[in-house]
Amino acid sequence: MKRILFLLLIGLSSNLIFAQDIIVKQNGDEIKSKILEITNETIKYKEFEFQDGPTRNINISEVFMVIYENGKREKFTTTENQNSEEVTKNESSSNGYKGNYFMLGTGYGNSYGGSGLRVQWRMGGKQGFGIHAGAGYFPNAPILASAGVKFFPYKDLYINTQFGLTRYDSYESHILYGPSFLVGGDWTWGSKVGYGFNAGLGITYNINVVYFPVITLALDFGFIIRF
Repeated sequence: MKRILFLLLIGLSSNLIFAQDIIVKQNGDEIKSKILEITNETIKYKEFEFQDGPTRNINISEVFMVIYENGKREKFTTTENQNSEEVTKNESSSNGYKGNYFMLGTGYGNSYGGSGLRVQWRMGGKQGFGIHAGAGYFPNAPILASAGVKFFPYKDLYINTQFGLTRYDSYESHILYGPSFLVGGDWTWGSKVGYGFNAGLGITYNINVVYFPVITLALDFGFIIRF
């Protein structure tokens, strides 16, 4: 009989321990309670040791977690924290920069091979590097090809250097210009695919087998598509 009474006392005490809901506040304090209702803004509860007493309310913003009597846990994210996370995401997306891309362009200039086409690959973040090549038509030089490298100190702004090669006839090729040094930008608008223009200005050191080397104006201008 004593053994049976002892087991009954243990069972009752266990029920009392696990029959309570625990509200864990943001500051770590715990409230032993009997939860009546949870809304978007408040939790209504009775104090566990005074369940005949008044119904109390606590703002969701003050609550970190609720541990129910069956052991289930429910965490709460406050509206303030949600807004903060949304602001952080928005700032991150607005400040983000797609620095790795492939680009096609058509225009006129040193990197376009005169009037022609240009391909370019950029790597990096707000600061990066790129390589490009172009081919086109240039007066007195039916075929002109160019290739060079770019350094991007900030986003679309670049410093560019390159060489150009032309074929005057079917027997020999001559370096027409190089190295050239330009400062400019590749500006595009759009998310997945961007459309825009390219412009650059600088100087080039011309090399020609007929005439002596001279320094002349170098420029680029064209329309570009970024992928």
